[in-house]
Amino acid sequence: MNPLDLIYNHSLNVPEDDRPKINEIVEDPLRRIDQNELKYLFSIWNSYLDREQQDINCRGCRAKVVSRLRKMAYIWREKGLISTTSSK
Repeated sequence: MNPLDLIYNHSLNVPEDDRPKINEIVEDPLRRIDQNELKYLFSIWNSYLDREQQDINCRGCRAKVVSRLRKMAYIWREKGLISTTSSK
């Protein structure tokens, strides 16, 4: 199994209703993520994706959470599980 398949399988733990909002937040890598959005991403991560809680105050943890969720959103878009354009 290739690494993207592993990420995809892991991403299925995220509730379908949360996926579009996650995509909207992380789709544009140049967009600044505000504090409330970051708290939302961490709540998703810590609730559904990792047994070891990630600390929002840790720079490395923030990079890990956003990077992995960005990969998951990319896969969801590629597989047609969410829209490819953000809606606000």
